[in-house]
Amino acid sequence: MLDGFEIKNMYWTGAPAYGNAVGIAISTSTHVRVRNCYFHSWSHDTLANGTLDRLKLIVGDTNPPFNNGSVIENCEFDGHPNGVDSGMATYAVPTVLNCHAHDMSNGILVSNDVTVSGCRIHDINKSFDPACHENGIESTGSGNQRIFNNVLYNTCAIVIFVGGAPVCEVFNNVIYNPRTEPLQPIPIQIDTHKPRVGGTVYIYNNTLVSRVGATVRIAERNEGSIKKLVLKNNLFITGVKDPAQYQLAGGSRTFPKAQAIGTTEEVSVSNNLILKPEEAEAKGYMIKNEYRPTGSSSPTVGAGINLGKEAEFRFHGLDIGGKSRGEKWDIGAYQYGADGGETKNPK
Repeated sequence: MLDGFEIKNMYWTGAPAYGNAVGIAISTSTHVRVRNCYFHSWSHDTLANGTLDRLKLIVGDTNPPFNNGSVIENCEFDGHPNGVDSGMATYAVPTVLNCHAHDMSNGILVSNDVTVSGCRIHDINKSFDPACHENGIESTGSGNQRIFNNVLYNTCAIVIFVGGAPVCEVFNNVIYNPRTEPLQPIPIQIDTHKPRVGGTVYIYNNTLVSRVGATVRIAERNEGSIKKLVLKNNLFITGVKDPAQYQLAGGSRTFPKAQAIGTTEEVSVSNNLILKPEEAEAKGYMIKNEYRPTGSSSPTVGAGINLGKEAEFRFHGLDIGGKSRGEKWDIGAYQYGADGGETKNPK
């Protein structure tokens, strides 16, 4: 266990190879816990001098045994004041809990059997390195994935990047972006890059805000696909009529080829609520309260399906704040009256 370390003032030049610009390297170790650590105040040389965005603050391994049993928890990653255009919080360690990553160019990348929960990720900025792709959470590998109870905002690229897992569950997340520039990202993207053909992707009880575009998208990469997409109990706040972009095998939904919209063999869409931004604000769903329902008459309250009664869901029946949803579920990440909704942040 590594507990209570402060790692600050890191500085790198050039394009260090994998593992050479690192705060903590777990390497191939298993059952390692990194907790209550604070990473901050890193900086770098310029792109003109050949420096690339290669900093990874905690590094695991993308090969078997995939850091089995290793956990990162209650850590903070802060690029202020000079590293806000650089750095990745975690790389490849499979479980990340209750962490705070902000003011940097990449958040959390997890691999294989993935769990990301209780994290607050925000102000993920454009990297100084044009070869870097910026994400809030990116999950890779062939294991199952569970991404839940997270709050993400102010990100400049795809927020949750999933695909290739037999089962992927994305639930109880709140994702919004008050920025107008750069163009707003799609909150949840499902990557279908061959040969990582995905299984079933469950997206449920999320609150997803994309003021100018779709909230969920399957991305076509080299003709990959997933078997099934499930969208239930989500609150979509968006200015577009159709918040989900996907194509069914057989082509019953079509998009211009240039949009590179990916394919699912089967889809199940039910009991989602779509509100235009101005409608949501009039009903009390606003940035200042992170889009919580404000009263018992709010349209998400009591309008959800009790997914705990559906065998295919492994959902534990709690809202984003860890409170029970009871018998009558709400739509979205919050359960009104459950005295919850806050994610845990490191102290």
